[in-house]
Amino acid sequence: MTHSKLRIAIHTLAAVPFALPLLAHAQQQLEEVVVTAEKREQSIQDVPLSVAALAGDDIEVGKISGLNDIAFRTPGLTYNQFSIGEPRIYIRGIGNSSDSAGSDPAVGVFLDEVYIGRTGGVGFDLFDLERVEILRGPQGTLYGKNTNGGAINIVTSRPSQETEVRVRVSAGTDALRHFQGLASGGLTDNLAAKIVYSYRDRDGYSRNVITPGDISTLGNLSQSTIIGPSIGAEGAGERRDDARSVNVRGQLLFDITERVDLLLSADYARDETSGPCRHIQNVDNAIAGLGPFWELNMSDEYKADERHCASQFDTSQKREVNGVMARLEADLGWSSLTSITAWRSSEYNWVDDLTGLPLNNLTAPSPAGVPLPPGFFTTPGNVINGAEEDASQFSQEFRLAGNTDRINWLAGVFFMEEDVERGEEFYTQYSTPLQGLGLAAVGDVLFTQDNTTTSYAVYGQADWSFTDQLTLTYGVRWAEDEKEITQNSIDLLGTTPSGVPLILPSFAAPVSADDSWSEVTHK
Repeated sequence: MTHSKLRIAIHTLAAVPFALPLLAHAQQQLEEVVVTAEKREQSIQDVPLSVAALAGDDIEVGKISGLNDIAFRTPGLTYNQFSIGEPRIYIRGIGNSSDSAGSDPAVGVFLDEVYIGRTGGVGFDLFDLERVEILRGPQGTLYGKNTNGGAINIVTSRPSQETEVRVRVSAGTDALRHFQGLASGGLTDNLAAKIVYSYRDRDGYSRNVITPGDISTLGNLSQSTIIGPSIGAEGAGERRDDARSVNVRGQLLFDITERVDLLLSADYARDETSGPCRHIQNVDNAIAGLGPFWELNMSDEYKADERHCASQFDTSQKREVNGVMARLEADLGWSSLTSITAWRSSEYNWVDDLTGLPLNNLTAPSPAGVPLPPGFFTTPGNVINGAEEDASQFSQEFRLAGNTDRINWLAGVFFMEEDVERGEEFYTQYSTPLQGLGLAAVGDVLFTQDNTTTSYAVYGQADWSFTDQLTLTYGVRWAEDEKEITQNSIDLLGTTPSGVPLILPSFAAPVSADDSWSEVTHK
């Protein structure tokens, strides 16, 4: 037995020198990854940029269904979200968490080369994709529009004449049900079509443990337009942090001539959740020694599990995203013409209880024999936040691209107009001790914003290959942004408008402003 094992080991070691060249040859035969990071098809090895790419097969096998899944697999990319309509995307630590109607993201997200102006509009299931490209760092020449941190290119798979039907069903914990399917094929010799459908449903993994006896006041939300309809104890016993979504995408690909193709695409996505179940932790570390006061409204069941909350608001988050696109590609002989015409819209609303505790009864007297004013022995504060937003955009881009034996060149123009209407409401309560610091006892303020952004750009880039190993690249871009915004703050309690009650400074309202910025950048 021992001699047999020894002979096997010797034979194995003797084969190693012959196997190493085969392994090296196999490594040299790795499949080429083709990307369009520079608006033309190139091997990822030839792109002079920091690019990470996920192919469609990797996305399907890895069960990647959203940008958060991509972030887990991409070094330097992080993703989180405050609400369903306010995702936060950072590349190499550069991003933007501002949700103002007049702000722009620092990381640009593109769906089939269509820029998505509001990050809340990135609400689609990543199914049946050709690839996802993550471009790290500024992409000024060819992208320009708000890509200081980088760009994420989401490229869908096109229809083909080949008939294809695919279905995928998944199940998991918390009653997860996930269905994805597609059908694709030729309708005529010159027309191919595809439809993609996805449905996802999952129960919540947290629970609202409030009881009617925990509610001492309903607060004054009679004039509230966003938060008010959710007041009450209807959410008692409800599971939170659930998820439901429906996604549909349809495409038609016309072979108009041998030199001209037209791709028409439309997509729709709807997702909703009851929202997060906020739970206050680390009470012992509360500032100003307020830990014992925070525990005043914490029931035993609330404290029993960090996934328990006690909110008297029926919180929810809902979003709808729509888009249509027409992409015309024509071979002109001396160059190729690409025209991308697109319209996109997103709409969302949400209500979130940021403390997850019942509202205070600020008229509650102090215990007998304690000479302190009413509302002293209550939770230090409650903050209820709600928002609604309606955004739409139209964009048009024309590009010409060509090449010779030594030069590749590309030139284009870009136009986009975006309209955003946004409202955000804060309902706050502060205990009597905190009122002594200048905070209003109760505040209910609605902020409204109406912003229009118009963007223009002209750009070009050329690559001159001196040799097979040496290339000189030069690019230039002129871009201009114009913004017009009107903002207002409305005190729903009928007093002087005062800004967010968290910080109190008053300002005149409404306020209107407009400005424009232009810049020439080089590469």
